[in-house]
Parts: sequence; C-alpha cells; structure tokens
Amino acid sequence: GETGNTVSLAGNQFSPTSLTIPAGTTVTFTDTGSHTVTEGSNGQAADDPIVDETGGADIEVTFDEPGTYSITCKIHPEMNMSITVEG
Repeated sequence: GETGNTVSLAGNQFSPTSLTIPAGTTVTFTDTGSHTVTEGSNGQAADDPIVDETGGADIEVTFDEPGTYSITCKIHPEMNMSITVEG
C-alpha cells in the first residue's frame, strides 16, 4: 500500500485504497461530501467502530493501535479501503 496520511473520497472511491502508517498517525479524509468514514466493510459498520463520521468537512482519525482496519462508506457500500497500522 501507499504511505502518507491523506485519503480522498472524491469520485465515490477511497484514494488510495490501502495505506500503511506508523502507530500514532493521524489520517485526514478529504472530499468527504455525502460520504461517511466508517470502520467496517461493504457499507456495514464494525461492532465498535474506531470511526463512524459523516462527511461535509475533513475527518481526522488517529490510529494508535497496530492492526489492519477496514474503512467503508455506509452510503456507498462499494467504497472500501484498508489501513495497516504498524507498531
């Protein structure tokens, strides 16, 4: 995956679709418009999502715990990405 800390939601897709970051990194989701940034997949939120916010402005999420996080949009279930957090 790509490295960096900005993810665009323009064009009904997450770009990049995979991101690898060190623990403690804050990721900024831009172009959020009529989308959500939700931990989960295929439009379904995870049981206890680290983030579940509706757009309209940039959404910043800090990933402190190592692991792989799936991110989706509840409005557009075809929008999915993964974020790998390295400890």
